Amino acid sequence: MAGFTSLSQWIQVATAVMSYAAGLQITGLVTHNWCRTSLSQMGLFQPATYIPASVMFDDPEDVCIRVWALQPAWLYVVRVFIFLATVQSIIATVVIFAYTCMSQLNGQRNILLFIIIDNLVIVSLNSIGCIVFVLELPGSQHYSWSYIEILCASGLSIFASFLTVMEVRKLD
Repeated sequence: MAGFTSLSQWIQVATAVMSYAAGLQITGLVTHNWCRTSLSQMGLFQPATYIPASVMFDDPEDVCIRVWALQPAWLYVVRVFIFLATVQSIIATVVIFAYTCMSQLNGQRNILLFIIIDNLVIVSLNSIGCIVFVLELPGSQHYSWSYIEILCASGLSIFASFLTVMEVRKLD
């Protein structure tokens, strides 16, 4: 059973990474919403429509003025959080997949495959969110959907982490 204890530790580390990724996203969303609301109330930030990426590369000086005038710095912080969460999910997926391939115990593969599938879902949803933010799609509808996608990824991560830990405790 010593080997399985080691495997349990791997699984718990992986779920901790996923929960941390979800925590980063939620923290970024809360921070961004709070700062954006506060700045709007103080009159320091006026919401405006987004400019498509194709228009933003005509004049470098004009680009800088428009970007900083229309978008607060907190929006870029949120993007960094999403990017970090995506990278963490990819690393966790690669590590767990490699460990699964090396494992000779078939009974434990189901748990690991479950985490791998969950990570792939998180990576997919985070990638969509990143694309939406980076491309600067015009209109508030796309902006709202990117929030929903990130929240769905966070919820899936936390729920899968809870289920995996419970499953490990049963097998221990």
